[in-house]
Amino acid sequence: MPISKLTQFAGGLTCVVLVTAPALSADLDVPQLCAVSGFNGKLEGAGGFINSEAEDGGRGHGAASLSIPLGCMFGLQLDGTAGVLDSEETGGGAAHLFTRDPNSYLFGAYGEYSAVGSNDIGRIGGEAELYLDQFTFSGLVGYEDSDQTGGDGFGIGQAAYYLTENFQLNAGVAHFLNVTAGTFGAEWQPDGLGLPVPVSFFVEGGVGNNDYATVFGGLRIYFGAEHKSLIRRHREDDPINWLNRIKSIVEEDGAGCPEDFVFDPDEGRCVFIGE
Repeated sequence: MPISKLTQFAGGLTCVVLVTAPALSADLDVPQLCAVSGFNGKLEGAGGFINSEAEDGGRGHGAASLSIPLGCMFGLQLDGTAGVLDSEETGGGAAHLFTRDPNSYLFGAYGEYSAVGSNDIGRIGGEAELYLDQFTFSGLVGYEDSDQTGGDGFGIGQAAYYLTENFQLNAGVAHFLNVTAGTFGAEWQPDGLGLPVPVSFFVEGGVGNNDYATVFGGLRIYFGAEHKSLIRRHREDDPINWLNRIKSIVEEDGAGCPEDFVFDPDEGRCVFIGE
């Protein structure tokens, strides 16, 4: 099929899904919900271990997300994080602009700037989620530009299954920087803790090429939304904060460059920057 025809077909299929999904939900007497249930946010703290071709050691981070309804059809989420990967300081921010029917799907645009040590990383792409009973399929794909690995495509996708409304297991694949990995995770929101805000416990990890391996876990504190089940929280409030899931320490190719030179990943060589 020619590229122009394929593009037209994909665009038409997307329009059909966006137009018909709400109608199908209405036919099934499913309550119509807004893209974001209301202003809400979460704080996250975690620690663990990371191994890469460059370094290995401990890791830790704090992260925050704020989700804002834009009318009923659209939502905006802002993410931020700061932490450490072994001896490298890390940080960054991201924005999601999306439309969502919490009964069936999410489609949106994604932009990110982050850093791991001296490696600055920019990403832009699209994300989607599909909700099928106890399953949620999530994906983020796009283009990244990194000081140490240059420009390339990136992506992460996962399938999540809710064993109960408050306990989720997930597994997937990811490609970012110089890593291609399998991923895994879980999140549990216990009942009856007697806390004024909902709290969940989570673990995430991955194993891939270039000696990449990581696992980290911690807790999330949710704000602004009513006390609800974890599956509803994931589908009605905040999309995934991807910032700490697509992060690694990359071997600095320019470590052997002479003084007044820096490694240019696009040129594949040391480039003179002195006077």
